[in-house]
Amino acid sequence: MKFYELLKSYSCEADLIITPSFTLEQRLNKLGIVASTVPIGLKNVLSPEEALKREKLILHAGQLDDIRKINFIHSIANNYKMMVHDVGRFSSKLDHPNVIKYRFNSLEKALEVCKKASVGLVVEYRKAYTLSRVYYHTALLQPIIGQGEGSWISEVNRLGINIYSINFLENIFNNYENFVTLLANVRESLKIPNVHKKLIDFLQKK
Repeated sequence: MKFYELLKSYSCEADLIITPSFTLEQRLNKLGIVASTVPIGLKNVLSPEEALKREKLILHAGQLDDIRKINFIHSIANNYKMMVHDVGRFSSKLDHPNVIKYRFNSLEKALEVCKKASVGLVVEYRKAYTLSRVYYHTALLQPIIGQGEGSWISEVNRLGINIYSINFLENIFNNYENFVTLLANVRESLKIPNVHKKLIDFLQKK
């Protein structure tokens, strides 16, 4: 409790308090601390024209650290080709002819491979979660199939990014151009420096 008292006392001296999370903003507001969410943002990686040339391939870029992820990926791989990051304590349990595993020391090399996927997959059940993979798929113009629970789902919705159920996957592939166009518009609003306009305007006034 002492920590929150100190935090509140110091916050009174700040001109602006920012947070990358809407959830944290709400928690601070409950403490009487007014904060503004400034999303981390992203950079454009490839054009919509490049995205539309990709084949049906689903990317799971996160750790394979939950057996529920393995089971879910297996169920998808029965019908679709998948690419997964070969990291996590359950990685060895994922063995399927439709699954391609990748692991690179270089982010650049990983990006060259990952951008070939047409759809992103996020499966997450942890309470503590960053949105890095959601930003990653959005930057790559990969519509996101998601499953799990936690505040990350509401965070993503607040950013304007749609998370679709696995039952929607075939619809995405059949109307891929529409989904890519929709995601490209969202990506533009989250692009750096556009997404930081509120903060930039504030700093320029100082």
